[in-house]
Amino acid sequence: MQQRYIEYIIEARKRGFRDDVIKQSLIDKNWPESEINKAFAKVDGETILTKEIDGENENAIKKEIEEHHKLNKEIRKLALNAERKLNKSDSVMIFLDKNLREALEKRAKKNMLTLPEQIEDILRRSTLNQKLKRTPPEEKLDDRLVGLFSRKNTGPKAKSKKKTKGKTKKGKKITKKIKKKPEKKKTKKKGKKK
Repeated sequence: MQQRYIEYIIEARKRGFRDDVIKQSLIDKNWPESEINKAFAKVDGETILTKEIDGENENAIKKEIEEHHKLNKEIRKLALNAERKLNKSDSVMIFLDKNLREALEKRAKKNMLTLPEQIEDILRRSTLNQKLKRTPPEEKLDDRLVGLFSRKNTGPKAKSKKKTKGKTKKGKKITKKIKKKPEKKKTKKKGKKK
């Protein structure tokens, strides 16, 4: 009987019909759907595993499957609820290095706290300390720019003398700045006494 289904499927595919159309036409002719599926599987080269089950075992298996589906639904609901709570709550998940965890556990034990309480305490204190610390007021932008663009004082300027040379053709005086050289201090040289 299954051979007839296989031949029908192969012939319909040769004529260009899609699998869903072939399957629907076989069902319309009142052929059993399980036999049709087996025939499609054989045509496609799939192996079909079947096992004969007596009536009692079949009922037990159906009950197990139903229980399994119920458990899956409950697990999904629990997972969704947990995820919603996690997203709504103020909890955070962190991964700690082994050494850091040991140090935190030691500190928590010393302070008679649990590890999560100790971590919360440390974070709370550090954030509160940041809020309470007053930072010096920042300089205004104008003050910064003045510092950048002003000339730096490099020390006392050398004194200069103006010297006049005479008159030019138009009658203006020419002045020339002459820088005074710093005087050298005379030091006594140690020498041989005569």
